[in-house]
Amino acid sequence: KEAYQFIMDHAALFQSRKVFLLTHCDVVALGVREALRQLQIPVPQQTQLLSWDDIPLSSATKPALSVIHISAEEMVAEACRELRGMIERGEENRTHMLFPPKLIIRDTTLPLPDSCKQQIDYGTYHLSFQEVLLALGKGAAVSALFAYIFYRSMLAFGFMLPLCCGILIWRERRQRLKRRKRMLAQQFKEAMVILAASLSAGYAVENAMAVSLEELRLLYGEQGLIVREFSGMVQQIRTNRNVEQVLAEFAGRSGLEDVQNLAEVLGIGKRTGGDLGSIMRHTAEVIRDKMQVKEEIITLTTSRQFEQKIMNMIPFFIIVYVEGSSPGFFDQMYCTGMGRVLMTMCLILYLTAFWLSERILDIEV
Repeated sequence: KEAYQFIMDHAALFQSRKVFLLTHCDVVALGVREALRQLQIPVPQQTQLLSWDDIPLSSATKPALSVIHISAEEMVAEACRELRGMIERGEENRTHMLFPPKLIIRDTTLPLPDSCKQQIDYGTYHLSFQEVLLALGKGAAVSALFAYIFYRSMLAFGFMLPLCCGILIWRERRQRLKRRKRMLAQQFKEAMVILAASLSAGYAVENAMAVSLEELRLLYGEQGLIVREFSGMVQQIRTNRNVEQVLAEFAGRSGLEDVQNLAEVLGIGKRTGGDLGSIMRHTAEVIRDKMQVKEEIITLTTSRQFEQKIMNMIPFFIIVYVEGSSPGFFDQMYCTGMGRVLMTMCLILYLTAFWLSERILDIEV
C-alpha cells in the first residue's frame, strides 16, 4: 500500500522520464505495478521494474514481474544438513555458504540487447572491410609478381588474380585468428595468477572471479579479451550457473587446452574438498611456465622467420637482376612451350619450399 501511494504521489516524476525500479520484495513490486497501470505509464518501455523474491504470484499475473530469484528450498536444505552435522559431531562449526541468486527476465524489464548476449567464437574471424581490401591488395601484388617473373603474360595474371586473392583472404583470416588466440592465451595466463592470489586470500571461487575481473580491467581495459570473457562468466555465475560448466563453455569456444584443464581441476577440487588455493596456484604456475616456454621459442624463431622472408624473395631478386644486366636472357623460358613448363615447375617448387618453411617454423607447445 505504501509503495502504491508513493508512486501516485510522485506521478509527475514517473510520467516525465524513464525510470528503473528495484524493490526488496514481490509484494511491494505488485503495488508499484498497479500504480503504474492506473497512471497509464508503459511498462517496461518507460519504467522498468525488478524485485527480489519470486513468489508464485509474480509470474501468475500480467505483466509478469522480472525477479531476482533466491532458492529458499536450497537454503533450508543446506541449513538442515549443516545443523544435522553439528548435532552428530557434537560441536559448533560455523560455515559461510554462498547461494548465488538467479536473474529471471519477464515482462517488466526490457530484454538484454543482442550485443550483451553475443559471445566471441574464437574458431572464426570476420574480416573488416579494410582488412579485406588489404588482403585483396596483397593478392593483386602477388599475382602481378608471379605473372611477370614466371610467365610474362597478362593471361597468367588474369588467371592468378582470383586465386591469389582468395588464398590471401583466407591466409589473412587465419593469421588474425591465431594472433587473437595467442593474445587471449597471454591474458589468460595473467588472469590465472590473479585468480590464484584471490583464492589464497580466502575468497570462494565465484567471488574470486569477480575480484579478479576488477584487476583485469585495470590491466587490459574494458575491451580486453579476457576482461570480456571474465565479465560474461561472472554474470552467468551470478545467475546460478555452475562455475565448471561456464569454464567448460569458454574452453570449447576458445580452443585453449589450459582453460579446459582449469575447468577439470576446479571440478575435481570442489568435489573432493581439496585446497583450491594451492591447487589453483600450482595450475597457474604450470600454465605460466608453459607460456614462458612458448614465448622463448617465439623469440628464438623470430630471427629465423625474418631470414625466411628474405630467402623467399631471393629468387625474384636474382631473376630481376639477371634480366636487368642481360636483357633477353630468359626469353626462351617465356616464348616456348618447354620453357613455360619449366617455369611452371619452378613455381610449384617455390610454393612447396615456401609452405615447408612455414611449417618448420610453426612450433606448437
